[in-house]
Amino acid sequence: MTKYIFRRLIWSGVVLIGISMIVFVITYVVPADPAHMIAGPRASPEVLEAIRHQLALDQPLPAQYIRYMSNLLHGSLGTSWRTKREVRVIIAERIPATVQLAVAAILVQLLIGLPVGLVSAVKRGTWADRLGMIVSLTLVAAPTFWLGLILLYLFAFKLS
Repeated sequence: MTKYIFRRLIWSGVVLIGISMIVFVITYVVPADPAHMIAGPRASPEVLEAIRHQLALDQPLPAQYIRYMSNLLHGSLGTSWRTKREVRVIIAERIPATVQLAVAAILVQLLIGLPVGLVSAVKRGTWADRLGMIVSLTLVAAPTFWLGLILLYLFAFKLS
């Protein structure tokens, strides 16, 4: 069992490194220039070069990745160029709302999903089972952005 857990931990590390590489490459390949986004469209070439130097964007790609991983491992997520605040602080401020939303979602899933699942298991092959399956599959297959807008409209405007 210990060997299995150790193997899973090693593979988790490999997956995390792979994901970090993919995220880094995607942010590098995106055609937007961070220096232009920070300085604005009318910035002089000197200002753009200073921002690139400050962000170490003038370094080779492997050096940028090593710096990125070093900062990530030390818990430094950088500074938001929009708010000029540390990203770590911004994320920490939003954790309570995220936890509240996750707990509410789990409770709704339990309050609706558990009874539907129990009815489907007990009344297997009946109309209740089929209705539960149809509603469940429809809600799972529906795009979340669309379903969210429909539920928002229903609960915020129609039922209030």
